[in-house]
Order: sequence, then structure tokens, then C-alpha cells
Amino acid sequence: MNHYTVIPEIDVLEATIVFLRERHVEVYQVSVPKGKGIDKAAGENRIWKVLCGDGVPSVLPFSSEGQDVMGISSTEWWQVECKGSGKGTPQTQRNNFDRALASVVSYY
Repeated sequence: MNHYTVIPEIDVLEATIVFLRERHVEVYQVSVPKGKGIDKAAGENRIWKVLCGDGVPSVLPFSSEGQDVMGISSTEWWQVECKGSGKGTPQTQRNNFDRALASVVSYY
């Protein structure tokens, strides 16, 4: 039986954007989770609320390709791949981690 806490990918994505904004990083691209059982429109609305804390962003940040979050500041450039956790067996968790790592490595 799986006793892990389920953490949806949208929670990780939102927390990542909050972290980057606290570092004064301008988020310019976001790929909201989609797929079976995921309400993409609700996810986009949730991310808009985080992004619009200081007003409307200068560009429409949503994309269906590439990294989950891309952002830049005068001293930093971030490309982040987000994954949720807690669904499935330990083997599924390892596979998800391996896939996330492979995705990040492929961007470089």
C-alpha cells in the first residue's frame, strides 16, 4: 500500500514560480500540466494569480513545449522541469524522477 503524500505537479509549479519571483526573476514561459484528469484551464488560472501579483506580465507566458518554467533576471537564467510526487509504486516514482532528469539534461 502506498503511504506517500500526493503532491500534484501544479503545486510544484506554483511553488517554483513563487520562489523565482521572490528572487526577482521574470518568468517568461510556463508549461501548465495537462493530461488525463488534469484541468489545464484551472491550472492556468492558478498560475495567472501568482504571475499577476504585481500586475499583468508583459508577455503571455503559457506554452505547450519546452521546460515547465523559464525565467530570467539580470544575474540568473532559470529553466525548470517540475514533477509531482506520490502517485504509484516506488518504481513509478524512480521512473518519474529518471524521466524528469532526462528532460532537463536534454535541454542542455
